[in-house]
Amino acid sequence: MPGRAPAKPVGVLWHAALVVALCVAAFINALGNGFHIDDRARVADNPEIEAFYPPWRHFVDPTTSSTQANTRQYRPLLPLSLSINYAISGDSRVGFRIGNLLLQICASWVVYLLVRELLHRLAGARAGSTALLVAALFAVHPISGVPVNYICARDLLLMQVFLGASVWTYLRMRRIGETPLRWAVCLSCYLLSLLAKKNGIVLPALIGAVELLWFTGSWRRLWRVLPFGAVAAALMAFVRFGLGFSDLANVVHRTDSLTYFAHQLQHHVFYYLRNFVWPVPMRQMPQLDIETWRIAVGASVAAAAVGVAVWQRRRRPLLALCIVAYALMLSPTSSFLPMHPETTPYRPYPGSPWLFLGVAMALGAWPRVQRAVFGAAIALGLALSLYLNPIWSTEQTLYRHSVAYGGNAYAHCGLAASLPDGDEKRQLLERALELEPGYVDAHLHLGLMQIRVGDRATGLSRLRHAVALRPDSAEANYWLSVGLAKAGRAEEARQAAMESARLDPHSVRNRDAASRHAFELGMQAMRRKDYARAVTELEAALRVSLPGPNIATLQRALAVCRQRASRTGSTR
Repeated sequence: MPGRAPAKPVGVLWHAALVVALCVAAFINALGNGFHIDDRARVADNPEIEAFYPPWRHFVDPTTSSTQANTRQYRPLLPLSLSINYAISGDSRVGFRIGNLLLQICASWVVYLLVRELLHRLAGARAGSTALLVAALFAVHPISGVPVNYICARDLLLMQVFLGASVWTYLRMRRIGETPLRWAVCLSCYLLSLLAKKNGIVLPALIGAVELLWFTGSWRRLWRVLPFGAVAAALMAFVRFGLGFSDLANVVHRTDSLTYFAHQLQHHVFYYLRNFVWPVPMRQMPQLDIETWRIAVGASVAAAAVGVAVWQRRRRPLLALCIVAYALMLSPTSSFLPMHPETTPYRPYPGSPWLFLGVAMALGAWPRVQRAVFGAAIALGLALSLYLNPIWSTEQTLYRHSVAYGGNAYAHCGLAASLPDGDEKRQLLERALELEPGYVDAHLHLGLMQIRVGDRATGLSRLRHAVALRPDSAEANYWLSVGLAKAGRAEEARQAAMESARLDPHSVRNRDAASRHAFELGMQAMRRKDYARAVTELEAALRVSLPGPNIATLQRALAVCRQRASRTGSTR
């Protein structure tokens, strides 16, 4: 193929400035938005991000990622980047969101470089202008706005930056020549993407698709996927056997794999692709009713996409590659492995550059039409992002939008949690339990509300039911202890708090609650001169207490009680 003239530096700089300007313009009104969903456990209430040093602790201790056991995952670049953010701007929501915005700018520029590199082999492909159109749409689309607004979705942004950089480095290396240093840079970027989020596990398959479709090589060239596979396998082995950690239970649902796959066929068309075209109904935690005819339509669209990729693999290999790459980037969360939750609006984000490039390639024969379509899409995406960003202002605005457009039990419970006690809150929680009768959080919120409004017996019964549904849940036991304490049942509150601390010994909140309850019972026993009981409770409080100023108080009280117990001859 004929060579291409090198890109003019001035033109590339203008393109870079435009991408930055579009990103800033699309999300400038998102900076002051609040914390949402897992942001509390991972960001706002996470003491592990408040100190940068030692930075390597995040790579050997997955508990630094979250204060809640059910949201802990091995994604060390997330708490590391958040600790850097905290060191610069403290706990400012604006500071955290500026960090996400900067990563989205980087991801958009990597998309520009990647598309330009892909088009380098196509004579007359207008590499610079096409790359700009694709990168600009990726920069401003509301789907990209989800990880910008959702602070702890920074893991997805980090993964996108490093995964895109790895693919770009590989393509460039294949064009200008392979060296050990270039391979090292390529594989290092891939490792960093996995340290941010495991979705990048599909890169070996993507590299194989690049070799077969884009470089039209033989099957013997597939040895090139082996270094990427070795990096992924080594990291997984280190986490599972070196650290003894697995987060599969936190992300994988009990749904049958084939059922989940059938549902995803519907969601790909009627939720994800719809959100690309018209994202206004896009919402967190959607309630999506499964219908057989929708699954059939989804299967037909998927089969048609495969047919187009096979049909065009020789005439238009880049279009075929885009179809395969988009499917691959969605496959970790939206194929056979049943993820929890079943759908989230940001899942198409990693594959969206490939979808946009595929559309650009499909319109490539009509440059004016291509520019008009992308120009309109960019303008609409910018306007809709500015319209949708305020939805993330507070928990209440986020969940009201979801409930208004059809939210699931989690959305109803989230909205209820943001409201004061009253009929609306009760109705939302009851609706959540209609949608999912075994939803533990809804039972907990409803039970606590019933206790607060004076219906203690019903509230405690509901809290105990929640614990019965998930006896291994530290969260359920913690909130049972809160309810029991409000109902004046100190002994039972202490037992539930101790159980929550046992189930999740890394939780500062749970251990503090257990220590506090035991300490209060110990001091009550001390005032009654029941020194043996006081010693028992204070020793229990000391066992679960974290290092701090309260330790000295506990130790002094325990010493006094032991001394008095020995004088009175009381025994335990």
